[in-house]
Amino acid sequence: MPGPHYDGPTKPDKGQEGGSCNRELCQDSPALWFNHGSYAWYCGRCRHTIEFDSFNLRDWQQNHQPKCGHPMFETREMMTARRAMDAEPEQAIPFLKPPAVDPDVRALSETLNARLARLVGVPRLVAISTPNPKRGEWVEAILEYRKD
Repeated sequence: MPGPHYDGPTKPDKGQEGGSCNRELCQDSPALWFNHGSYAWYCGRCRHTIEFDSFNLRDWQQNHQPKCGHPMFETREMMTARRAMDAEPEQAIPFLKPPAVDPDVRALSETLNARLARLVGVPRLVAISTPNPKRGEWVEAILEYRKD
């Protein structure tokens, strides 16, 4: 996925949050993705190109992510949420709560779940693991289904 080609002078806001992309040949706006390797801000297209390059991705996953515990690129919102989880995990959880559901939608969902349970069985939690709940990593659950 080639990025835009910029052929002009270096923009004064190059690599700054909300400014121009840090890549010399891009400098597209807005730069909303912070690169923890270069400590600069990038546009979404360049972020994708850099982060998912096979060499960069493998290097980050093997040498950096295990130590720092976050992805190579993050938005300001992602960094704020992660820092809130690190500082006060129990106070940061409300943003993870599901939105309120309309009662009619909830009733339909319960009806469909009951019908599904009759067809495939009732799920029962067998095992659960989470590598680091403080950092908000996903919980892995193993379910088995039992027909009543």
